[in-house]
Amino acid sequence: MKNAYEKVNINSDIYTIHTLRHTCATLLYRKGIDIKIIKELLGHVQIDTTEIYTHLYDKDVMNALQTHSLSSFMMKDAMEFCVA
Repeated sequence: MKNAYEKVNINSDIYTIHTLRHTCATLLYRKGIDIKIIKELLGHVQIDTTEIYTHLYDKDVMNALQTHSLSSFMMKDAMEFCVA
């Protein structure tokens, strides 16, 4: 890995193999790959270990929802637009 890092000018002190695994798993999850498949790819025994990547994503989703312009509407205002 050290030789590969040197060829592409990556600092191996900052970007470890673990960092690459973590980044890969997070990107796969964000692209919609099933968590069970990611678990197998990473070789995790317990799904709980793999679920770390979903928690990172869930925080991003919540942040996006809370900062979206529609988040300022109150439920009673939204109900006006619903068909009865």
